[in-house]
Amino acid sequence: MQTTPQHLPPLAEYQDLKDARATLGHFPTLDSLRWFIRRNRDQLANTGALILVAGRQKLHPGLTEEVVVEVGRRAALGGDEE
Repeated sequence: MQTTPQHLPPLAEYQDLKDARATLGHFPTLDSLRWFIRRNRDQLANTGALILVAGRQKLHPGLTEEVVVEVGRRAALGGDEE
């Protein structure tokens, strides 16, 4: 699931948190999405799902969804959610 700089999606596919939350549909509030990002920041960044543009967080919905599924799978197996 990890991407390399050569394989990152185009910048235009990344969204602000508010828009990404609406696209993903899995987080009832913006704060719940922010909580998920805090808990899983490294995995989100390593996969290319999370980037910073001028200090503002941007998410790629497709890559973020993959991380959400993986974190949920680990949680279901009794593993750590981070």
